[in-house]
This record gives sequence, C-alpha cells and structure tokens, in this order.
Amino acid sequence: MHGSLKEIECDTVLLGVAAIPAIELVEAAGCSTTFKADRGGHVPDTDSAQRTSLPFVLVAGDCAGVWASKSLDDNIARREGRIAAQTALAALGVDIAQNDTAPVPDEPVCDIAASRAAWVRASTVHAQNQPFVCLCEEVTASEILGLQPPRYLGWTPADAGSQSAMQNGSPNPDVTKRLTRACMGPCQGRRCREQVAALLGIGAGLSVEDIALASFRPPVRPLSLQQAGQIEETPQMRSRWDAWFDMPSQWTPFWLCTGQQTVAKHPQDTARHINPPHNEG
Repeated sequence: MHGSLKEIECDTVLLGVAAIPAIELVEAAGCSTTFKADRGGHVPDTDSAQRTSLPFVLVAGDCAGVWASKSLDDNIARREGRIAAQTALAALGVDIAQNDTAPVPDEPVCDIAASRAAWVRASTVHAQNQPFVCLCEEVTASEILGLQPPRYLGWTPADAGSQSAMQNGSPNPDVTKRLTRACMGPCQGRRCREQVAALLGIGAGLSVEDIALASFRPPVRPLSLQQAGQIEETPQMRSRWDAWFDMPSQWTPFWLCTGQQTVAKHPQDTARHINPPHNEG
C-alpha cells in the first residue's frame, strides 16, 4: 500500500547508481577526456568520425559514452563501430561510401553531476560507521578528505583545521591517490574512482565535472608475475638494466657521472661546477 513501510533483515545493501563509460584503455593511451553529462560522465573527446584526440585511436560502444537508449539498443554501438571502421579504412586509402551518422545521445533526465555528488555525500560523508570509499585499500571518506596516509603506517588523525586547509582549492586526484592509496588496489579504481572524485569535489566545494579522475597507468589490468615476466625488455633497458628507471630527481645515473664524485649531483647541478669534488685516495 502507498506509504506503508516494510522492514527486511539483511547484511548488505547494494545500490546500482549509474553506468559509466569504460575509458581505461583510451586514458592509458593518452587520449584527452572531458566530463559530458549526456554521455554518462568522463568520455574521450571525439569527432563525428569516432576519432579521439589521438587520430589513430578510434572509439565505439561503451568507451564512447553511455546513455539509456544506447544501453537498450545495440544498433547504436554497432553504428559507432561501422563509422570507426570506415574511418580506419579511409586512413589506409580504402574509399568506402559512408552512410552512417554519429548517434546523438539522449538528453539527461537529471543533473548527473549533482546526483552523483548527492549519492556520495549520503553514502559516505553522512553514513554511519565510516564505510570504505575504496574497498580494496579500505580508505574512508574522512581519510580521503584529510589526505591521511594508510593506517598501517601508524598515522594520527589530522585536526579539523588542517583537514579544512587540505580541502581548499582544486584537489589533485593523483596526489590524493598517492597519499591515501585510494584507487590503488587490485581493481585499480574501477569501483571507487568516480566516488573519490565526487568526494574531492564535495570537500573543495566544486562540481563533479570540475574534478579530474585519477589517472590510469599501464598495464591497466592486473598482471601476474608470470605474465609480466614474458614481456620483452627494450634494448635501452637491457643496456642499463640496473638504472633504467632514470629518475634524475633522486640521483645521478652512473653514466652521467665524471670522476669519483663524493655526492651524486643532478646533471644541471654538475654543469654549474667547473671542478666537481673528487674522492682522494
């Protein structure tokens, strides 16, 4: 009956809030992305020929955006696929008549950015018992907003003043990711990336569309050590296998050192010294 309540005993409640575009691979490839509400969130920037910002990367289907009619009619994704195929053939010099036009997304039925922010606020910030926003790394909303490092490092909670200072300005999701480990678990952010971005927006007083998503890095999908061991190293890695990371901000690679330096210096620092110090004896 209308207005009646029914109580159901349960251990867990799962909420399906929204479908999001699958853009991990195009992001890892370096394609630019933008938040577009009519396409379901962050999507690669494309033209009418399904080309991304990298002209040799074409998209179709869920990575080109999701909306209600597209989810119900697979012909829309097929049309995107045909356009992408024809674009690829044209780039190879194969001239094929193109009759398909790029599909136009549905008009959003609500403010997607505001809806997601409201959901994250209700399910994390205002929730009881501080549920995990990042399930893999067990990071809560207060830990993300306070930029708290992982609990196994033995941190002490930040005071309210420092938490407020951390939330001012435009937050960087990758900095948050590195400091808190949110989005760094086995799922690599697939469960929580959008939630973390929305949470950062709430903390900074910004809209979801104004917050970038934490970046994906190859290999995108988790690999076993056996799989990683089968990947061939480049000749450059083999020639300098003990220092191929090339991190000049941390140390000077041995092949850039001259003489017997007592302290490793950055290449630019070494250039400023006519007579760098040497070990004696």
